[in-house]
Amino acid sequence: MKSKSYYILTAFCILITLAFGQDEDNDIRSLMQNGRDAFNKSLYDAAISYFDKVIEKDPTNAEAWYRKGLAIADPREFDWTNQENLKALENFKKALELNPLYKEALALNSWKLALTGNPEEGLKNANKALEINSTSDIAWNAKGICLYLIGDLDGALPCFDMAMKYNPNWGDPVANKGTILEDQGHRDAGNEYTKKAENLTVRAF
Repeated sequence: MKSKSYYILTAFCILITLAFGQDEDNDIRSLMQNGRDAFNKSLYDAAISYFDKVIEKDPTNAEAWYRKGLAIADPREFDWTNQENLKALENFKKALELNPLYKEALALNSWKLALTGNPEEGLKNANKALEINSTSDIAWNAKGICLYLIGDLDGALPCFDMAMKYNPNWGDPVANKGTILEDQGHRDAGNEYTKKAENLTVRAF
């Protein structure tokens, strides 16, 4: 028969383990918030450092991988031929491996696939993101880009309209619609959207 002291010691060990786990969770939450705050202040190197610390503590944290990707490649300046952006895409891919239903990562991966020569596969990612959240402005914009690059200009236009509906202050879908209208020969209407986009804000990711 085990002694009373044995059970007391066991209970103490369990409490210590639980307390340690809670401290670890609190550390991760704090690091994630610090990373988000740094990102929102455009302190990208600091944000990457915070997200790296989260990943070191919890390599399965999909959000940390996703947000590290955003910090590597400022989403307001997406130039997908830039080497830094290509590095960022590896982080989006890792986020999707950990959480295949991560709608933001799906949408941005769709964007990447489209602009790096695989819009058909990108379209699948965008549609999957929209199945998860039909009001995702990022996914609608990404779907529009995919369709545009496939050559379906008429199909792309309503996608940008939907992106504008769910985020009327984001300039990208407005500018994209302007580009398509110009390509279709509607120069005046296209210029109108392009000018409007210049006065709109960038999207907070």
